[in-house]
Amino acid sequence: MSYLPKLENLSEKEIEEIIIGKEEGKFLEFKSDIKIDTTEEKKEFLADVSSFNNANGGDLILGVIEKDSIAESINGISIENTDKFKQRIENLVRDSIAPNIPPIKFQVVRLSSGKYIVVISLIESFNKPHSITLNKSLRVYSRNSSGKYPLDIFDIKDIILGSADVIKKMNDFRNSRVFSIVNQDLPIKFENEESAKYIIHIIPQQAFFQKLNANFNEIRTWTNMIMPLNAGYCQQRLNFDGIYAYTSGSNFSVVKKYFQFFRNGIIESVNGDFTSKYNNIEKGVWGSLISEGAIRLVTQAITIYKELEVSPPIYVLISLMGVKDHCMILDPSRFHWAGNRFFEQQELKCPEVVIYDYDIDLKNEFKFIFDMIWNAVGFDRAYD
Repeated sequence: MSYLPKLENLSEKEIEEIIIGKEEGKFLEFKSDIKIDTTEEKKEFLADVSSFNNANGGDLILGVIEKDSIAESINGISIENTDKFKQRIENLVRDSIAPNIPPIKFQVVRLSSGKYIVVISLIESFNKPHSITLNKSLRVYSRNSSGKYPLDIFDIKDIILGSADVIKKMNDFRNSRVFSIVNQDLPIKFENEESAKYIIHIIPQQAFFQKLNANFNEIRTWTNMIMPLNAGYCQQRLNFDGIYAYTSGSNFSVVKKYFQFFRNGIIESVNGDFTSKYNNIEKGVWGSLISEGAIRLVTQAITIYKELEVSPPIYVLISLMGVKDHCMILDPSRFHWAGNRFFEQQELKCPEVVIYDYDIDLKNEFKFIFDMIWNAVGFDRAYD
């Protein structure tokens, strides 16, 4: 996330008012220039970048002169081609930090002098620690109120354990909720208790650490975004946990599908009517609903998170429950060659997909998950 407001489209005077007098620290660092020609210069820059990802994120600002850690003036830096400049930085970071850090966000603002001020915004990573691998240096940095500092083996161990704790909380939440869904331990009841269940959890990183600043009465009006998995219509209302949307069954005491937006920002959506009949297939699930449902739901979630300024990363966890002996139903006009393929496992809990950038190609990000699900019925990959 950025710890400064957007500078683009602001006047130089307004930019100066925002920056001058600010103090460097855990979330902010100033550089009067950028030098990434020699190996040592590259290592220094990579240390600055990775230290933010290994801590709580922040902004590295190029083109600002500081004195005693206080921004004193804006001098700008010379850039011949802004696209090539950003690409050079992205290539250096990609090739010299392991594991890969979340995508960098740039603000490149041209000054009246013809020079530029550049804000490089970096978010906290949940795949940390990230080490500098240039020339096999393997150094790890983090940040505190005094700026970046090298980590020793004990610091690195603490980061690894902290990251593992987040993953554990996420998986504990998923497992607890899936257990409740499958065992009907919910305030609602599914119309078809015997049906397979298609379950998706979308968990922002901040859900376990930070309160969501949201007006739930306003969110209820976002009807196109508050839609259950694989549903074309729904009813919705506020509930104790946040906002609840559902498609009812044959009567209003049971539901087929629901969408729960929790007050901490987590989204849970369930298609509780996932088992279908088709021709001579008594128990089947439509292959097209798996990918289409996931992409649509995650797109809805990202729209919500953008509106609420919830920063990535977000975790997406897909679960198929009760699918043993179900046939994957395919469009016969396209897959006449496939034959009937059946799931051999009762439960498929897919690995998490981590989304670091809301503007990525979701279909490509989820490809390995969709491939795994199609592999479960004997296909070599997912077929669109």
